[in-house]
Amino acid sequence: MAVWTSQPLSESDVKALFSDFEIVRFFERDGKAKTSLGRVKHWHTYSVVAVKRREQGVQVGLQRSAL
Repeated sequence: MAVWTSQPLSESDVKALFSDFEIVRFFERDGKAKTSLGRVKHWHTYSVVAVKRREQGVQVGLQRSAL
């Protein structure tokens, strides 16, 4: 999932995007780096590893039909 916005997102904003997921790993990189135009900018980038939560009452996997 990629979200592009012109407004910066806080850590809580990013985590809210994953409300239907269990966050396994969350990492924020906070530092300065060059843009594609070569200007130095302060960046906050987030890396998220998450697993979609199962809906209650929904079984996952193969079911055998009754004969």
